[in-house]
Amino acid sequence: MVLGTLAHDVDRKYFGAVTASVSSFCVLFGSNSTADYELLAQSGNTGAIFDGGGAIVNRNGSQWYNAPTLNKNRDDVWTDFSSQSIVMVDHALATVTGRTTQLGYANNGIPMFHMQELIIYPTGTSHAVSDIEDAINSYFQVYT
Repeated sequence: MVLGTLAHDVDRKYFGAVTASVSSFCVLFGSNSTADYELLAQSGNTGAIFDGGGAIVNRNGSQWYNAPTLNKNRDDVWTDFSSQSIVMVDHALATVTGRTTQLGYANNGIPMFHMQELIIYPTGTSHAVSDIEDAINSYFQVYT
């Protein structure tokens, strides 16, 4: 399922309250190209979780992924996001002209994470990441 699309050429920070879906294979974001995906979860798979490097992911207020120093695989995503998590993804997806970022990954039939909230900010925003994460967590009370 694709819920919406975003312009292709902007580096953004995505914040949300999410859970990996009940399927053993799911994704947070994709694009209208089969080559683009972000935060791919798959039980038992050690493949890449992003289509490219340069991503930073926070989970529950702490840095969870920052390649190549803090690397994760698809099974790590599946395991760590199997319960509700507050997530922040800082990654430019679909930066190629003609591509759009989508919630889900309809081109490959991969279901998306369960999502309760999504906030999108341009990377250059003056809002502090920790303040946004704290505000989301205050509402959903996922971690202490």
